[in-house]
Amino acid sequence: MNIKVGALDVPVVHKKLDESIWGQYNPYPTPVIWLQEGLDPKHEALTLLHEIIECIVDTYGLQVSEGSIRVLENVLGLIAMENPEAVIGWVSRLSKPTFDKKI
Repeated sequence: MNIKVGALDVPVVHKKLDESIWGQYNPYPTPVIWLQEGLDPKHEALTLLHEIIECIVDTYGLQVSEGSIRVLENVLGLIAMENPEAVIGWVSRLSKPTFDKKI
């Protein structure tokens, strides 16, 4: 799978990482997100969200601490888990070719 982050098309690759690492964003020489093999679906989704935020921070030169990235990961993940219908609706509306003014 690949994730579009701005102009980047970032591959997401499952691989065996050090057991203390669940995921890693590597910007050089070619951007890639690595995810630990064998994570349960919930932790894999949260880890992917964390690494996407890392990619955004790096790509756009934002000054965001690792602690703040973890907060964003957990809050955004919790919003998605607690409001799945709303998230599906947001994604559906954002995916349409023209913006639907009904929100």
